[in-house]
Amino acid sequence: MNLKSENLTINTLSLVLIVISLIGMSITLAWFIIYKKTIEYTYKNSQTLEKIDYIPVTKWLVSVNTVATKNRTNKNIEDSFNILFRNYYEMYGERFISLCKQTTLFLDSNSSRSWPLFSNFLKAKDLNSKIELLNLDAKETVLNAQEILELQTITRNWFVKINDMANTIVEILNDKNQKKDAKSAEIWRVQSLKESKLYSLKIGLSNSLSFIKAAKYSNAVENLKAVSSLLGEITQFIDSTDKIINMVDHEIRERLQKILNEIQSINLSNKEKEKNLNAFIALENSYINFIKNAKIDIYSLKIDEAYKRCFRMIEQIKKHESNLQYEMLIKNFIKSNYSHLENVFNQCNSDILKSIEMVDFNAKFGIKIVQQKRKIDSIKRSFENIRNKALDIFTEPVKSKEQQYATNHKKKGQEIKEIYENSKIILNELVAIRISMKSLDDFKIELESKIISFKKMLLATELILAKNPKIDELKRFTPFIQTYFSKLQECENILKNDNEVFASQKNIDDFSEILDEYNSTIAKTKTEMAQWVYIAKLAEMSLAYSARFSGIKSFDEEIEKSIQAFEAAKYKECLNKNIAFLRNIKQKNKTAIAY
Repeated sequence: MNLKSENLTINTLSLVLIVISLIGMSITLAWFIIYKKTIEYTYKNSQTLEKIDYIPVTKWLVSVNTVATKNRTNKNIEDSFNILFRNYYEMYGERFISLCKQTTLFLDSNSSRSWPLFSNFLKAKDLNSKIELLNLDAKETVLNAQEILELQTITRNWFVKINDMANTIVEILNDKNQKKDAKSAEIWRVQSLKESKLYSLKIGLSNSLSFIKAAKYSNAVENLKAVSSLLGEITQFIDSTDKIINMVDHEIRERLQKILNEIQSINLSNKEKEKNLNAFIALENSYINFIKNAKIDIYSLKIDEAYKRCFRMIEQIKKHESNLQYEMLIKNFIKSNYSHLENVFNQCNSDILKSIEMVDFNAKFGIKIVQQKRKIDSIKRSFENIRNKALDIFTEPVKSKEQQYATNHKKKGQEIKEIYENSKIILNELVAIRISMKSLDDFKIELESKIISFKKMLLATELILAKNPKIDELKRFTPFIQTYFSKLQECENILKNDNEVFASQKNIDDFSEILDEYNSTIAKTKTEMAQWVYIAKLAEMSLAYSARFSGIKSFDEEIEKSIQAFEAAKYKECLNKNIAFLRNIKQKNKTAIAY
């Protein structure tokens, strides 16, 4: 019992010692961490204070003070400087000095202490927060000063660039004014721009410079934006004016000259040439008025309106060019295409004659074609009118040259189009009429189809003979087939050379009946020949089946007789013997089964 008590005491003491050791180790570890962080904060504080001391806040404040001193009328920059200076004094005159002293005292008070205190850690951390805040404030002060001076630099540079651009534009205007000719003198007078754009440009630059000198950079920037937009308008004006002047004085003028040259070069009658020249003079007068009004628009800086006038004038010229080109096309068409139109008329005339022949042919055969005949008469009258109108149109250029009158080519162009369209309608109607009637070719095709059928069946019978030379029963058809081949040749010659066949409907019907009779006879012959071939095949098949019973003495004699009949080409006799033999075998089988 005492031994157990002693063991329990030892275990308890061991556990207590372990716990005490762990607590001691934890305290020691905490002490090291606090000591390490305190040293880190102390070192960082010293370094940050040194960096703050080197931040060039004073330098930037001096620069801002210089700007503020030169622009005392600008309260904005002066107020900005005062705020920056107060911040500077508060940061360096008060906070920086105070923090330096606190850091020094902290170092002195802890230099001889070997045991770190948690309160020292808190003091070091607090100093670090204040020093970092002071560092941020110092940097922000520098940035604020830089912004004030940077806006000044940007504004001044922008003003210099815009001022240079304005001087360049004025030089361009002056240069063009010195080189002006009589036509463009009123356009490039600088005075016309001075009253609006250039005067506004000058005032805008002057105001911008005043704002920069007064350090009112925001106002200067807004003013320079307006000046920049104005410069863009003037630049666009110069570019647009150059384009319009080139269009007015050169492009449109050249197109007019080209039209005049074409009028003079075309081989026209005096009246037609006079008509075209009068139209050109009217167009040229429109051009003169156009130049006057377009340049007034340009002089008044109405560039969009000037462009619209140019486009309207160009459309007017295009219309005149189109009319002239259309006139030339019609003249050239009339000159070079009459032969083509004659071919169309010849085709129409030929189709009318064919249709009339078909009407007569159908009437001869008693076919009712009253409606077709009336339609052909109407088409014939329309065709005569169209041909006479075409003759007038295509001979008018010669008449106009001889009689000195002008041709309305636009009207003639429409008439020529109608002539071609009506000719096409006539051709289509004639085709429809001929389709609705029977022609000689229709009858020929009908009879030819019967002769072709006749020939095919004859060739089929001849083929049956060629394939079955051993069937004697077929040989008796040979003279018959030869006779009908002669009749076939006779029918072909009649259809080809004998016009009497088509002299009347009765002759055609009689010849058609003969062909029908021949076809019917040959069809029956072909069927009969095919039957003989079928009998021979059946005889062969039945003999092969009967031969299966050979070797039986009572059957051999009958089988031998069938073979002799087959070899003698007596296929019907052979077939009958085989049938009787097979029936006999069938009957014997029934009797045997009954027993």
